[in-house]
Amino acid sequence: MQLSDCTDDMPASKVTCRVSITNPQGLHLRPAMVLSQHAQRFPCVIRAACGDRQGDAKSILDLICLAAVCGSELLFEAHGPNSTEALDSLQQLVRQQFEPPDERMLYHDKSND
Repeated sequence: MQLSDCTDDMPASKVTCRVSITNPQGLHLRPAMVLSQHAQRFPCVIRAACGDRQGDAKSILDLICLAAVCGSELLFEAHGPNSTEALDSLQQLVRQQFEPPDERMLYHDKSND
């Protein structure tokens, strides 16, 4: 699900997306830390929900309390500046099983190989 056709130009609007947890261990401490730190990069308010539980996506404790196991569906909701960009990015992170792209590899000079 790509959110690129959504816009952030209405301050009161919210953007949502759903993504399934494919990480075999679910949303445990390390993935919750990675996800919350990633969410903190964005100025918008981001909420996460799993089933009837919800919390602040920028809080490790709130994310752990979602008790999201492998196969669970997370619902992200954001409003404010860069909401669409934030949810696109978080969705990609979850799909990559909470493994952010290694920036060192992005800048690796292959001419020295």
